[in-house]
Parts: sequence; structure tokens; C-alpha cells
Amino acid sequence: EETGLEITLKKGFRTTVEYTMPNGIAKKVVYFIGEATGQDVTIQQEEIQEYRWLKYNDMLSLMTYENIREVLMKANSFLVKLVK
Repeated sequence: EETGLEITLKKGFRTTVEYTMPNGIAKKVVYFIGEATGQDVTIQQEEIQEYRWLKYNDMLSLMTYENIREVLMKANSFLVKLVK
């Protein structure tokens, strides 16, 4: 919703990451895979600093948190199986 993209969710992929913020608030983030129906992006400035369309290896090299790298790797494995 913060990008203005219309997407279609892929069935069968759902993973979660839980962590605690420095202020002690516990967070749980649920990830799904979606396919964008277009590439026109309109970002909400208060929610998103920057966006880019990247290939998997380029994105993986930018990930700084291990738990998010794991989400990306799981998503890639799921997508690879879909194409087989």
C-alpha cells in the first residue's frame, strides 16, 4: 500500500520475522510474495525513503540483517520451485 502498486499474491508463501525494537517494543512482520501488475510506483514519503527494482543477487548483497537475508533466500527458493 505504501508504493501504490497493485499486486497479486502468490499462494503458498508466508514467513514471519520477530524482533524487539531498541525501545523494547516487540514486532512481528509477515512476508508474502506478490506479483506487481505494473511498474509505476507512487511512494508515501513518510513511509519509504527509497525504492529500486533489483535482481535477486543485487538485492541479497544489500541485505544487512541476517533474518531478512533468510526471508529473501526462502522467497527465491519458493519462486525457483514454481518455475520448475
